[in-house]
Amino acid sequence: MDAMDTSTPFTVDWHSLCTIAIVLTVGSVAASAGVGGGAIFIPLLQAVAGFGLKDSTALSQALITAGSLVTVAL
Repeated sequence: MDAMDTSTPFTVDWHSLCTIAIVLTVGSVAASAGVGGGAIFIPLLQAVAGFGLKDSTALSQALITAGSLVTVAL
């Protein structure tokens, strides 16, 4: 799969909506189980959203950090 074209602004399409819904679900389950979820985030971001490996890894780390911060705040 080709890497995403980052020169265009973000558009809401079915890829984006599916990715957001799945990431929120996986993040919730991962946070309640006490694991990060990176093993699921990276393939998900590559397959559904079309990100490259470096972009998927960076976004996965940001999602894991955000999830842990929310968990600590609660």
